[in-house]
Parts: sequence; structure tokens; C-alpha cells
Amino acid sequence: MKETSRRYYYPLRNPDRPIEVSLVEISESEYHALYPEIWRTQKRERALGRCLCPRSRIWACDADCLVCPWHTAGEIWSLDRDQEILGDHDSGAPDPADIVADRMILQRLLQRLEELCPGAYRVGELRLDGLSERSALEESGVSRTTYRSRLKKAEEILRDEFGDIF
Repeated sequence: MKETSRRYYYPLRNPDRPIEVSLVEISESEYHALYPEIWRTQKRERALGRCLCPRSRIWACDADCLVCPWHTAGEIWSLDRDQEILGDHDSGAPDPADIVADRMILQRLLQRLEELCPGAYRVGELRLDGLSERSALEESGVSRTTYRSRLKKAEEILRDEFGDIF
């Protein structure tokens, strides 16, 4: 199978007609030096509402917003942004219902862990108190290999039962 080398291009704008762009081949090192800044600029300008470039023309972006025909002069604010400024929008504080639901799930998860791997919760508490794993296991009266095998089996079961949460 024949390998083809990847080619890298940089868009050059026509100074007289900024909408016209020609692609110039560049090296891979030049590509990796130039494009992260171009992508940061694109993301920032889109987030601020100043870049109205259609997705079909994003390949022509060279991050020179002053001559870009799709760049707007000021910041375009959405209704969501106005609501945030006026205080009519979610402040970012967690919803109390979500907190309660998360706590209930955590309690159920810890309860199920204790059923599957007796003593695991106690070992965890001892570890949080600063003991090493070996010391915590000695104090709990469980051998390290037994604890590790139980914990591994419990992890598989909890991953199946709790899915993305675990």
C-alpha cells in the first residue's frame, strides 16, 4: 500500500478583493506554528459574535479579521447574553434538585460498594485520614490481594449498574 504524504496549506487573501483566497502550500512545522492561533482567534470571534463567516468558507480564514468580509465591527449580543447581564438568567449556581439527586445516587453507590466489597468504605476513610493502603488494609483485617480482587469485581459490576455516573 502506497503512503501519501499529507499536504498543508495557508490561505492568502487578494489585497484588492478580500473574498478571493488562494492556497499556498506550507510545511508541517509552519502549519503547526500558525494554525493554533488561527483556531483560537476563530473561536474567540465566533463566541463574541463578530465572526459571521459561513462554515463552508472557514478554510479561507487566516485570522486577519480587519480585512475579512465576514467580520463585524462590534459585539453582537444574543438575548441570552442580555439576560445574563440583567440578572434574569441562571447565575450558574447548581440546582438544589440536582444536588439532592446526586447525593442520593452517591449514597446508593456507596451502599452497593459496601455490599459488593465489604470493608471498602472503611479502607477509603482510613486512606483519607492519611494512612497508606497497606496500613488501612491491616487495620481493616483484609489481605491486599483479596481486597484488590473484590474491588476489581465490584468496579465491573458498578460500571454496569451505574453506567456513565461511575
